[in-house]
Amino acid sequence: MFHWANAALFAVVMLTGAVLYIGELSALVGRRELVRALHVYGGIAIAVSFLVAVLPRWGRPLLADMRRLQRGDPKFNRGQQVNASFLMAAVVVTFGTGIVMRWYEPFPLDWRTGATFVHDVFAFGVWAFVLGHVLFALQDPAALRAMAGRHPFSERSGPNKGPNRAENGGERECPGA
Repeated sequence: MFHWANAALFAVVMLTGAVLYIGELSALVGRRELVRALHVYGGIAIAVSFLVAVLPRWGRPLLADMRRLQRGDPKFNRGQQVNASFLMAAVVVTFGTGIVMRWYEPFPLDWRTGATFVHDVFAFGVWAFVLGHVLFALQDPAALRAMAGRHPFSERSGPNKGPNRAENGGERECPGA
């Protein structure tokens, strides 16, 4: 659920960001203030969703996955580890730079200029990482079925992975293991 909620929010932020950044798209779409508001509040929603996802009730699976990423657990290949690490860092950086860009009054001009540059650079990185993530996911039918809830990921990943892992309230070992 966290993945798909964030996928939708990232799509909103990426598309509205493209409209704000590319003059031709902005002229085509129009309603720049509405697009800007969607972009800002979509970015805030991403940050809030990450905070909600680490709260005790909902956060156990995500925190367990974050620990696995740090340990280099085989549940995630190296590409997934780099992708997740970059995107988590990008959320923090773009949130911070977005605050400086949106509520700019208390910040000096050089901070605003730097924030705009860093925000844009990270946005290009997010586009590259998200498109790469989607392309790799489309090449893995088993992962697509698992994300759609039609195939238990644990069958593909081994014991204590996916929906049967202990922190999700499942069994300590996969059935039949």
